[in-house]
Amino acid sequence: MECGCDLDPDSYWRGFRSGNDPSLFFPSPHGAHIKGPGDFPFPIKTYNEIYPSGRGIIADLDENGIVTMAVEKADDTPRGSEMFGNAMKYFGGDVKGVKAYWQNGDKLRDNLDSFNAAIRSGMSLDDAARATFTGKMAGRHGFTRSVEFVELRGNHGEYTNVGVIFR
Repeated sequence: MECGCDLDPDSYWRGFRSGNDPSLFFPSPHGAHIKGPGDFPFPIKTYNEIYPSGRGIIADLDENGIVTMAVEKADDTPRGSEMFGNAMKYFGGDVKGVKAYWQNGDKLRDNLDSFNAAIRSGMSLDDAARATFTGKMAGRHGFTRSVEFVELRGNHGEYTNVGVIFR
């Protein structure tokens, strides 16, 4: 499963499937659920590509031009890179960056595992972030000249929580 997101994808998907507003389920990057306006830049534009399996992509563009997304691959979905590209194409020139939040202990941890493996192999933090699925996809769309870490928890090469914005 692939994800470039700063939200709990299970809650996000449950909220989406139940007909609730998925933004009600956004946790903050620091673990607390959003309490109200101003706690998190609210999405101004959303792209959804959901398949019969209930999997696919949910992507949001916030008021600052930052895209966050949950990409969940299944047998009936296109490749994660194709879904990522479709979302970026939809948002077009409004995109100013790609934000990702990776955490230990969830089933969407591929980016975190790749990041930590790259750190242990000797890469810098920035290059390790660029080496993840999300980093590679952001790079394909011109967003890796700047890598800003908004959260970095854990020991070097064994991080448990990483928040990053590719610009």
